[in-house]
Amino acid sequence: MIGTDTVTARQFILFAINGAILGVTSWASQLWIYQLLGGGSINYAISTALIYPPFVAINFMIQRHAIFLRKGCFVKFIGINLLIMGLVSLLSPIIRWIVSMHFDPVLGDRLGFAVAAVLCVPLSFLLKKNWVFEAHK
Repeated sequence: MIGTDTVTARQFILFAINGAILGVTSWASQLWIYQLLGGGSINYAISTALIYPPFVAINFMIQRHAIFLRKGCFVKFIGINLLIMGLVSLLSPIIRWIVSMHFDPVLGDRLGFAVAAVLCVPLSFLLKKNWVFEAHK
């Protein structure tokens, strides 16, 4: 029998890979739609709003059927996403400032968001595993 530590490690690796793939795919999709719409700030917001709902639904389905292998609560899933987005939004400027002060402002601009997002992956995983999916054994 596979131990729970092995299952959790497998789930975390799949969770991280899924997040990376969906992150890059959603970013490319948003950019493509933005360019199709002709650019500009309003179209940037519209393209972001258009890609967000399908990618959240796809992410939920992948996590349900391929990572955690059990039913989950979609409303809780959205709540966790909003919580993590808020945390990343709070951490990004702090990390940007730290990197800018110790290395290079351009590097801070490029890494602030990415580092904050990566730092939040374990918390996102634990909350989704234990609150969204584990509660539905």
